[in-house]
Amino acid sequence: MKDLRKIYREWREITEGLMVDYPKTSIDCGDAGVLEDFNNFAGTNIDFNTMLELEHNYNKIYGGVK
Repeated sequence: MKDLRKIYREWREITEGLMVDYPKTSIDCGDAGVLEDFNNFAGTNIDFNTMLELEHNYNKIYGGVK
C-alpha cells in the first residue's frame, strides 16, 4: 500500500518549488487540475476528500506554503 502522506509531501515540495518560476501553479486541491496532477504523480486515483485530508494534514505538520 502506498504511503499517500509521504507521496503528498514529495509532490507538495516539488510543486511549491515550481511555483517560483510558474506562478499559476497551484497546490490548492480546490483548484481545477490539482487533484488530477497529484493522482498522475502518485499513480493513484484518490478523490477530492482524500486530497483535502492530505492537504490539511500537511499544513498542520509543515505549516503550509513556505
